Amino acid sequence: MPPLGVSSFASSFNIHLVQGSLPLLGSVVGLDSSAIHTFLLTKVVHHQEFFEALRSPHLPAQHALLLLRLSAHPRMIFLLRSLPPDLTASACADFDSQIRASAIHILRLSHDRLSQAALDQFCLPLRRGGLGLRSMLSIAPAAFLGSIAASAPLLIHVPRPPSVPPHSIPLLSRLQEAYRVLRLPSKSLRLPDSRQLPSSDSFLDSLSCAPIPKLQRAISHLLDARLLTSIIAAASPDDHLSVKAHFTSLSQPHTSFWLSTLPTCPTFILHNDQFLLATRLRLRLPPSANPPTHCVCGASLHLSLDHFMICRYFRRRAVNLRHDSIALWLHNFLRSEGLESVHEPHLDNGTRQRPDLEVRLDNGSFVFTDITVVIPPLPV
Repeated sequence: MPPLGVSSFASSFNIHLVQGSLPLLGSVVGLDSSAIHTFLLTKVVHHQEFFEALRSPHLPAQHALLLLRLSAHPRMIFLLRSLPPDLTASACADFDSQIRASAIHILRLSHDRLSQAALDQFCLPLRRGGLGLRSMLSIAPAAFLGSIAASAPLLIHVPRPPSVPPHSIPLLSRLQEAYRVLRLPSKSLRLPDSRQLPSSDSFLDSLSCAPIPKLQRAISHLLDARLLTSIIAAASPDDHLSVKAHFTSLSQPHTSFWLSTLPTCPTFILHNDQFLLATRLRLRLPPSANPPTHCVCGASLHLSLDHFMICRYFRRRAVNLRHDSIALWLHNFLRSEGLESVHEPHLDNGTRQRPDLEVRLDNGSFVFTDITVVIPPLPV
């Protein structure tokens, strides 16, 4: 019960007193851990309708995956930045489960046939070769530290006796736990101006004087690098180089535009079958749910998930088809943007050389473009 003086004051001004916890500005404040857990789990349950809508057969996979990545994650990030990880853990686990189940349904996959490497790849960002569906449970400590770092200049001015440190005992305990889970400090953590992350004991004091901007992002990049390293390290010796080449290819600039481009016009829309096949190739899955055991060339398909990309029977035709499709798409796109483009022009230089595209710029100069389709796992 609150002190009598507090109750009398609140009653005289018609102020409603709330004990334990109080939902506030989209999050919750208080000391009642049980009530906070209930609040968070209720938040996750409220997203069920959103996840169900994404599984509609009338929604193309390209659109559904975009909505899942761009709309679902921000709903939890705010809670992770306003509450400590030990209180959000169970809600994060449930939310991650919903995200994973929705992605598997959208991409027409079977959970039983997905390897741990493929499930981990779901959580990698697009620029690392994943699907951008980060695990809320894994980044909760990073979000918590990022929030404390951003608010340190204000927290340091909270009134307290001179002998009391700037952080309470529970806050210090949670900072130490976040450091332990994230394995911090780490030499691999890249901070602005080559700064070093202070110890957990001096975290609040140090950052109140010299804040570190975007600390959550820096720690998230560190976690992404660790996850990618673990995926590659888990590959079998026979598959190690192929897996490494696969992720090196996916990590190149612009290779994930097909996953991040908004489908605002027909040019930016992939047919559902094309999108699902491209996603399976990205996850290093067989091109179909029930592939044959052997290729027509006699190679075992269980030993090489990329075999259809390098098979001597299909390679030339498949590469030419992809090359011509890219060249034609780029030609049509340039013309739609008002540029003068010629597909496979003839050159008056006495040779049989023909570039894929001839583009005339506004200043009257010409740009000749050749397109190359590279297959990372192709043996040299």
